[in-house]
Amino acid sequence: MKKITFILFALIAGSAFAQTGGTDNATADVDADIVSVISITKDVDLNFGKVISDATGGTVIIGTNSARSGTADYVTVGASPSAASFTIGAETGYTYSISYIGSALSGTGTDMPIAYDLSLPATGNSGGVDTELLIGGTLSVGTTQTVGAYSGTVAVTVSYE
Repeated sequence: MKKITFILFALIAGSAFAQTGGTDNATADVDADIVSVISITKDVDLNFGKVISDATGGTVIIGTNSARSGTADYVTVGASPSAASFTIGAETGYTYSISYIGSALSGTGTDMPIAYDLSLPATGNSGGVDTELLIGGTLSVGTTQTVGAYSGTVAVTVSYE
């Protein structure tokens, strides 16, 4: 009898102290912050104007303020020069990056390379609607560059960081 009592006691005590696996729960908050789409729109093209070709070649510079200058032996005439102008629209307080790829000018003669110059937005890259980006450049014109029209592109990309 003692053995049966002991076995029953052991079974009852064992099941009383054994865990049945148990469960637990936790929760996490889920958030989203919807911001406006970043955008860029071209307002004005980069225009070096009309350039007189001569035997010495040289450079024509369009500053980001649209001022035109160049080497002393190089004369520019006619057509109003202008820096390229873009409007960037981004959510205020969000940073973004600006990248660009510019081509040389191609046309009736040898391609003319351009060293592009950017004027970052006055507010920096902190965002904000209607931020202006200006692009000027230095055009390298070859000696006795072939007369004719030349064109190229500068592609600008903006993206949130």
